[in-house]
Amino acid sequence: MPDAHALLGPSSASMWMACPPSARLGEGLADQGSTYTEEGTLAHRIGEMLLRKRWEGADITADLEQAQADPLYSGAMGEHMESYAAFIEERMAEARTRCEDPRIFIEQTVRFEEYVPGGFGTSDAIILSDGVMDVIDLKYGKGVPVSAEGNPQMRIYGLGCYLALSWAYRIDTIRMTIFQPRLDSISTASMTTDELLTWAETELKPKADLAWEGRGDFCPGETQCRWCKAAAVCRAHRDYQMEIARREFADPPLLSPEEIADVQIVLDQMKMLYPMWDGFRRKKLQRLEERIEKERQADADEGRTAGDRAAVAGGDGPSIRRPPGEGGSGAAGPVQGESEAGT
Repeated sequence: MPDAHALLGPSSASMWMACPPSARLGEGLADQGSTYTEEGTLAHRIGEMLLRKRWEGADITADLEQAQADPLYSGAMGEHMESYAAFIEERMAEARTRCEDPRIFIEQTVRFEEYVPGGFGTSDAIILSDGVMDVIDLKYGKGVPVSAEGNPQMRIYGLGCYLALSWAYRIDTIRMTIFQPRLDSISTASMTTDELLTWAETELKPKADLAWEGRGDFCPGETQCRWCKAAAVCRAHRDYQMEIARREFADPPLLSPEEIADVQIVLDQMKMLYPMWDGFRRKKLQRLEERIEKERQADADEGRTAGDRAAVAGGDGPSIRRPPGEGGSGAAGPVQGESEAGT
């Protein structure tokens, strides 16, 4: 069943783990329900009834009749929930190959506050058998198949189930399964207890703390923004969408023939409106060429000057001569600071 009103519930983990501030940003916004949500809730109710009848011996006659009277109910929904109950039967049969008396928990409330502030949720079905814990989540939607691999929602459910039951049972492996009857999709992922607890400590807890405090960086993206209540008013989401649009509609690096033609039309119009335009353009080009030539000449002169300085410093440059009339006929003499006796 859907999580009641947990700010950091498992079902929204893909949002607040990827974008921690989003949880608080959407906290005060109304949760817009939909027919699909109501339909999923009804399907979960019927699935729960069928499981309780089979494994707890519950009398569901009156409740089932009431559910079937709901306008959202259909024969197809009933068949899908029968397939869900049959799948649980299969998992229980498999569990009996590991032990004689596997345990099943239906619509089990689980808590994980030591890793996620205020964290709790409801697991659809849990099966325990000789060190293996199956955590099964029913999804009635028919949009896209959801994978259990690396799924934060399923890992949090697995963590909550482990914390709720590990005091009484030995649990070595957590097997997490998403069952989607309308898509004929069953996805399963397994983790050892140590792997799950390491993930909870190193990834889940730090991000949950940021989300609870409304800190961290906004990180918009297709997955995390899809169900975010604040997406419509989030500035980061707006900028993200604008950037996508900018890339999708960016101009190509080369002008198209039509654009080139437009430029030529403008130039022709300039010539017609301003007869001196062509002469003005030629003068601008001439001045530009002259400036480029001056800069090239200056660079060349600078290079020669630098070469002369290098030659003098190395002793290979031209001799320094006294001006005529200063003690000689212009022959080379000692430079300032050089001893006459040393020559």
